[in-house]
Amino acid sequence: MLAAAAAAGTAGLLAACTLGTPAPDGTTAPTGTPLRLAVIGDDLPYNAPELCDRCTGFADLYAQSITDVTGRPVLVENYSEKAGASATGMASVLGFAPAGLTDAIEKADVLLVSLGDQELPPFYTEMDGCPPPADTFTTPQEAVAIAAATARTCVDAQLARSRTGLASVLRQVRDLNPDAALGVLTHYNIAIGYPAVEEADAATAAAALDVVGYAVSSWNAATCEEAAAVGATCVDLVPSFNGPDGTGDAALLADDHLHPNQDGHSEIAALLASSGLLALDGK
Repeated sequence: MLAAAAAAGTAGLLAACTLGTPAPDGTTAPTGTPLRLAVIGDDLPYNAPELCDRCTGFADLYAQSITDVTGRPVLVENYSEKAGASATGMASVLGFAPAGLTDAIEKADVLLVSLGDQELPPFYTEMDGCPPPADTFTTPQEAVAIAAATARTCVDAQLARSRTGLASVLRQVRDLNPDAALGVLTHYNIAIGYPAVEEADAATAAAALDVVGYAVSSWNAATCEEAAAVGATCVDLVPSFNGPDGTGDAALLADDHLHPNQDGHSEIAALLASSGLLALDGK
């Protein structure tokens, strides 16, 4: 996707673990057995400093909202990937059953899955009927040109493969933990207002916006359908980031116009808290 062209990182499966936040003076610190929140997927929840400087990520903010209601600490184990995980790649990783990751999933009270960043044009895998794929050295301007040259039939073929990977991820997660509250995030549209799109000629910009918009809506519909198939809650980010009709510039993004800024992370945490994912009064 456009995000990968802007900044490539080093993928890995080292979890960032956090346990609540210190209680301010005069308040009661959380007590009791910690609830566990595990996060897997792309770089949306990763929240590296270079992605959002001095930001508190939405996973930690959501954990704090759980603590605020329950009075219990929440252990956050964040296995999202800085370089962005694809649905098919994550399915393969889970197939190898790495001990730390599977242990986190099995023990979680709440599981969050974010996959979509790598499932949108320009694509990074070769497929018949598609333009030559992008790579990690593709500039944002080249990425926009590749996206503009991508037909909807190519999107359909690529997303069919990605959907198979997503379904596999969610089935494997559910098999490891049938009882956890499982939330699956959709993806917002970064192409609207993206600088390299704004700088492109009118025809290229229009084509890129059309195909990325089609891919976002198609992927998000598939995401919610696959979430429902495993009894998960689908949390749609588009209305908050792109407006009710999905055509607005995402105002909740960092300077790179790819990742959430602090307001964006706060909004995602609020969506999670209000989604009914975890019945806070019942935990």
